[in-house]
Amino acid sequence: MSSAPGPFTGAHLVEYVRLLPALTARFDLASLVTPFPLERHTDALAAVADGSVMKAVLTS
Repeated sequence: MSSAPGPFTGAHLVEYVRLLPALTARFDLASLVTPFPLERHTDALAAVADGSVMKAVLTS
């Protein structure tokens, strides 16, 4: 018997959107994101791998 979650569905998206205001009020979500220019993609991957950033976002 597998305990893995099922596929992400439209119902999940609706629930996420419903909860987003409470999440943004509770957490500074912008502080979890670190932008990297696209040409520094290897730096972004390394930063995520070593745990120095929570979420790397590539920008153009």
